[in-house]
Amino acid sequence: MVSAGETITGSIADASYLHLYDYEGQAGEEITITMTGSGNLDAYLGLFDPAGEVIAEDDDSLGGLNAVITVKLPETGLYMIAVTRSGIDEGTSTGSYTVEVSNGALEAEPAAGFS
Repeated sequence: MVSAGETITGSIADASYLHLYDYEGQAGEEITITMTGSGNLDAYLGLFDPAGEVIAEDDDSLGGLNAVITVKLPETGLYMIAVTRSGIDEGTSTGSYTVEVSNGALEAEPAAGFS
């Protein structure tokens, strides 16, 4: 079980390309999940609702080969975060990853010359 404010580390390899983490969410709660990889890992995130339906997924929205999901949870219950690589079982990228779960939306960094 992962909680908001927690950081998870792991490694994606050909023999272990999908890692699942539970998150106990509340209806209306907004969370952001980020995944950054090292090596040649092409990070891919998925979020499943308590009924097992995919409600969000992302490949490279965090920049480079990194992924981010920001979502307002539709109901209270146990959600599942899927941490994997682009292509999942058919993907070829491997490497270490860091996943962070936080409350609220990801704060954008100001563009150069603005503050």
